Amino acid sequence: MDNIDRLSALPDDFLYEILSLLPAKDAVAFLIVSTKWRKLFTSVPDTNFCVNGLNDPDDPDPCSVRSFRDEIHVGCRILALRTGAPLRKFQLHIKQYVGRFASAVELFILKALACRVRELDIHVGMTDKSRSIPPEVFTCKTLVTLKLTRDVDLDLIVPNAICLPNLKVLHLRGEMRVVDGICIQRLIKGCPSLEELNLVLCRMDESDEDQVIDFSSPSLKRFTLASFNYGGLFDFVLDSSQLEYLEFHHVGKHRFTLDAPNLSYLNYECNAVERKVANFQNLTILQLGPFNYDGVDHGHLWKMLPRLLESAPDLEVLILGEAFGNVFTRDREFEVFLPLCFSSFEVFLPLCLPSCCLDRLREVEIREFNNEEYEFKLVKYILKNGKSLKKMTIGGVIKAMKSSEKCCKRISSFNKSSQDCQIVFN
Repeated sequence: MDNIDRLSALPDDFLYEILSLLPAKDAVAFLIVSTKWRKLFTSVPDTNFCVNGLNDPDDPDPCSVRSFRDEIHVGCRILALRTGAPLRKFQLHIKQYVGRFASAVELFILKALACRVRELDIHVGMTDKSRSIPPEVFTCKTLVTLKLTRDVDLDLIVPNAICLPNLKVLHLRGEMRVVDGICIQRLIKGCPSLEELNLVLCRMDESDEDQVIDFSSPSLKRFTLASFNYGGLFDFVLDSSQLEYLEFHHVGKHRFTLDAPNLSYLNYECNAVERKVANFQNLTILQLGPFNYDGVDHGHLWKMLPRLLESAPDLEVLILGEAFGNVFTRDREFEVFLPLCFSSFEVFLPLCLPSCCLDRLREVEIREFNNEEYEFKLVKYILKNGKSLKKMTIGGVIKAMKSSEKCCKRISSFNKSSQDCQIVFN
């Protein structure tokens, strides 16, 4: 058997790919292979660090503390070996630690910033609310992507000085408590090139006053927002002429003002009330619900649906998470929701789903079909009025194996306005 180093004979680009896929502390083992590998390692474009963290953050044993410090120290040494060589992507995942180690973690991140990093992905599992992200992150001019995840909720405090001129993607994951709406505006204004924003917010105070939060941005194209209020309400404002993709996931009767004329995809899963009904001239895909939370008006989407449909003349795809939400599990419960002036569900349906809006849809999907009688009537109504339908997808019926075949046959027997419509059961 020969002792030829065949790996080192591979092209540099291929070797870079190998090193980029390995966790950094494993990739270090390749440094002993050859001088070529050591040189490649110090200039590999992507680096991934996963630190095990403390076994018991509240009362860590000395061995766990020593191991944690050693891993952070090795990480800093690895970045120092680069001597400033540009870093395309830096990932750091620390499972558990406490605030007294925050300064060491911050130093680790600063080492990555010194390498002119373009994509920063930090996931920290702190057990307290100490600061773990150095303020220098918010003034890094080379950053194009910034993803920050915390495993505990914390106050969203944005530094006064924000300058991220090249940042295009910003994700803040974990429940961020909004201290005031101004910090959000300051954050967005400090990112003039921002195209994608993903936020999870919560509000804990008991104030009766609405907290106004303005997400307006002339460059924003994709926006995903989840919010939870355990006290006061949010009043959201979003004005973006470039916005194409929008997801709203909310608990609470928030208010929002939306102006996004170029929006093409909307996922609306909330109990929010529109202050101003937008015109979605370019909207082609609309996804709704379901609600899975207590204290929510489960009929809200059905009240909003006709307004949404009428404001989207080019809508082609309608996706319903569930036909009536989790609260309507029995027919008699749904009757409570029906206004007294409607004698039957058949009279009520055209008001929720006007036939003039249905006849332009090309695809309808119900992801969780629970075999309720009202759901069959809904599917029958859609097939009858969907003159342009090409596909009707029903999900969930196969969960009840005994009745699935019967349900599928019943739905397949419904009259279709569009003979080209294909009924698919998932």
